Amino acid sequence: MRLLRLLIYILVFVSSLTGFAAKQTSFVLYVNSSFQDDSLGHNVVKDLTNNSINWVNSSKIKLYNSPEKKFIIKSIIGNEAELNVSTLYKCNAVMLVEDWQAKKKYNSTKLKGIIFIKSDAINPNNDELLGYIDCNQTVLQLLSETRPYENLSGNYNFSLLGVLNLHRFNYDIVTKDNFALKTEKDREKVKKRYYSDFNYDTVINTKLVRYVIKTGVNTGSEFSRDIIFRLQDFFISNPQEFYNIGGDKIMEVSNYPSILISGLVVTEVWQCIDGNPIGYIIRVNIEQAGLELNTISTNQFTEWGVFFYDGKTIEQVIAEKKFRWELKQVNSQALNIYIRERVKDHLNNCNWKALINTTYTIN
Repeated sequence: MRLLRLLIYILVFVSSLTGFAAKQTSFVLYVNSSFQDDSLGHNVVKDLTNNSINWVNSSKIKLYNSPEKKFIIKSIIGNEAELNVSTLYKCNAVMLVEDWQAKKKYNSTKLKGIIFIKSDAINPNNDELLGYIDCNQTVLQLLSETRPYENLSGNYNFSLLGVLNLHRFNYDIVTKDNFALKTEKDREKVKKRYYSDFNYDTVINTKLVRYVIKTGVNTGSEFSRDIIFRLQDFFISNPQEFYNIGGDKIMEVSNYPSILISGLVVTEVWQCIDGNPIGYIIRVNIEQAGLELNTISTNQFTEWGVFFYDGKTIEQVIAEKKFRWELKQVNSQALNIYIRERVKDHLNNCNWKALINTTYTIN
């Protein structure tokens, strides 16, 4: 088993990180970045590494040299001669120190620490311990407030802590109650015993969907034109309102010196209910010559007195979706033009499992 030498070192100190209670078991999990397939929607190793670098640099958390916590690794902004957080850029695997608490219907977990590693697939003797984060309340709070990078097959409803607690990643269990599981058979036996006990059904599958309403010649274009032209007429008559939402700054970098509303960008969270997609508006941005202005609330349209076909509000118009719209982004992933229509069909038909098979690349 790769990292066994490093594991023996860690086991000496891990007992101080894990507590014991009735029906509670301590584990160390090995998570390699290359083991995280795209169908998961995220790569927890990359998310933990990138966010930890930012948190250390902004002095929100402490990065230690090892679970011993003999000294703190400095911010990358500090003395260049010192060991600094930039060493984490080499990270391609983590070890998660956890306590698992057995409950009636499912297991719950408590994350105790994160060990960052540079794993060498060719020569395990070159494996390198890069740093350690003690998962105190501050760290857990940051993890709960941070969303992972989710590609289009992922679930937007997860926080990074949610991904960790529900074990939505591929991993090996390498120790149980501070005893190394040395064989593949032992590891699989323990994993099979506990894996099915996590409560996966508590998180509703959602997608962040971002699209732009534009004029054109396709189906729904007459409704799109109604939306865009009404906005155009309103802002030409009320240029100060246009400037108030960032129009003046956009016009400075735009090739168009006059007001030209080119689209309305809508960001929603979608769920599938009874086989139908239901969207909940998060924000709206007006486009001037293809460049987005400041985010505005849907209430702003009513305050402006801007209504659309049949006297409908912007919320009603968006809910109906009779207009022409181009898909721009799903979850964290911007979509290229070659897969937008295919992804759009899967979203509209609530065929979300098919998104896993759609051609894309996770960043």
